[in-house]
Amino acid sequence: MRAFIGVSAHYITRSTPTAAAPNGTLVLEGSIIGFTPLPGQHRGQDIGQALTTITNRAEISDNVSFQR
Repeated sequence: MRAFIGVSAHYITRSTPTAAAPNGTLVLEGSIIGFTPLPGQHRGQDIGQALTTITNRAEISDNVSFQR
């Protein structure tokens, strides 16, 4: 059996203004930003490394903080 880790992002955008909503409406959106195998044990260090790899690939590392 193989283990994987996936990371999703959820965010709010504003839709294009229309006659009914001249300022647009807020739209909740989501995306999968990473999905990768999780080799080895499921220790915090291994999970942290996988999350760091995913955030680096998605170029969002500066917007994410990890607490110890």
